[in-house]
Amino acid sequence: MKAKLLILLVSLSLIACGDDNDDDTTPTTPTTPTTPTTPTTDAASKALIKEVSGIVLRESLADGLVDSLVYATDEARDGAKCSSGSYQKTADSITFNNCVGIFEDEDKGSASGIVKFTRVNNSSSDYEFKDLTVTFANGESQLINGGLNVTETTTTAIISVNQIKAVIKEFDTSKKLRTVNYTIDHYKLIWTPQDAKNLKLQLSGKVAATGGEFGDFNVAYDNTNSPFFVKLDANENIVSAPYAGVMTIIDLKNNQNITTISTLNDQKAQYKAVVNGKVLFDESKNWSELLDY
Repeated sequence: MKAKLLILLVSLSLIACGDDNDDDTTPTTPTTPTTPTTPTTDAASKALIKEVSGIVLRESLADGLVDSLVYATDEARDGAKCSSGSYQKTADSITFNNCVGIFEDEDKGSASGIVKFTRVNNSSSDYEFKDLTVTFANGESQLINGGLNVTETTTTAIISVNQIKAVIKEFDTSKKLRTVNYTIDHYKLIWTPQDAKNLKLQLSGKVAATGGEFGDFNVAYDNTNSPFFVKLDANENIVSAPYAGVMTIIDLKNNQNITTISTLNDQKAQYKAVVNGKVLFDESKNWSELLDY
């Protein structure tokens, strides 16, 4: 399950010249987006909802933080080389020392810290991240602690997270370096090829953050009962946006705050947010815009 969204975002950027604005659907088992802890304006609520939507959608298409941790660790286990720095491998761990070119390779992230892995059985492995730090030349950084499990069979791959904590230093829209604390738990991504060209993706879980530019959030998300379906190429790379499926996000502090992203086709989705029981927006959006939030 080493596929990445290599071609998808490029393809979508070529599609993204269309207009924006239309309705919705909700999965039977909803999940949720959120609004600022103390929302002051509709604009503030919209900004936070967009941020949360982008995080969840990237995770649902195997292009978020969790998948990047698995992908990079597997690359190192398979012998990928650092462009600078190094790592040391033992039978059950990898220690990174300023290794550039494996974690966040496009942005030349420099990784230090330890990843331990335990083989549960022939199809399942546990990964534990201990003070894994990825730093970037511009001053941004990620500090990762926690664990996950990867289980692969001939018909499916599942990534499960009990809990991962990430302390991320990132620039906000005013170019201020901000420290945001994220917690991911009860995460489950199920990757099920339907045939050589079509893939079913089911994601459920929770994510919380404090210290963000647009406010704190604590949400659950789920598309298990209405999974995303996407296209694959011959190398199992995802090469389309979803052409079916609905993602629901629910604010765990106020279950009247619900966001749904309902597939219209592989170019557009219906994007709807309800805050305090009232519709904040309900519009058709290009996938390229949604994935860029």
